Amino acid sequence: LEAEQFGGYLRVFRLNMDEQYNDPIRFFEDLKPRIVETIEHCLRNMTGIKLQIRVTVRFIKVNNEGEVYHSADGYFNSRQTTFLRGTPNVEHVLDRMFQEICSRVDEFCEGGSNWIIDNISDAQLRVSVYQPITGTCYIPLPNHIAAKKAIVNVQNTNDRLCFLWAVLAALFPARKHAQRVSKYMPYRNRLNLDGINFPVTFTDIPIFERQNNLSINVYELADDDDQGTSLVFPM
Repeated sequence: LEAEQFGGYLRVFRLNMDEQYNDPIRFFEDLKPRIVETIEHCLRNMTGIKLQIRVTVRFIKVNNEGEVYHSADGYFNSRQTTFLRGTPNVEHVLDRMFQEICSRVDEFCEGGSNWIIDNISDAQLRVSVYQPITGTCYIPLPNHIAAKKAIVNVQNTNDRLCFLWAVLAALFPARKHAQRVSKYMPYRNRLNLDGINFPVTFTDIPIFERQNNLSINVYELADDDDQGTSLVFPM
């Protein structure tokens, strides 16, 4: 196992196998325990990571006499996947990542170019720090959205409970001065907040939903520089 570090944000682990493999499934099965060990090692020092797996596959072309007349290396990546400290079923998540890579290798081999797998030489684990997006305190709305007077934006300037106030504003609408925290203070004990940390992260939301029999939708607001407006889309 070799590791390189890039500015403390990205680490690349290179896992070299002593044996030669031409079967991706067996390669991944033998590699899995080492990947699990690497994930656990990283999560001892970080609360969350994003992992991408990259494998190098040597392909060859063989003529009618069985002679190799061409070879080339192919590189296949999984999608980035988030692992948090305490993530259950790590091996099951890895299986899905492996299946994704195997499907891409199969598509390459079946593309009509007569490539066959000679060997799979190594894998790279690209590990980056995962910084979960969290709620915070009051942030003013852009002027063109505030002017529509269609969104309640509770002005909690002295705490980090924006998630709580947003939910209460939806459950117990105020007829006047809906932006004031005081309008929702009488209802703050109506919700089950056991185990919920503030500011709330994405991982807290499913817990909150189960405990309160509610469904929460989270949207992101992004500027559209070309149009001078904002885009709203689900996260």
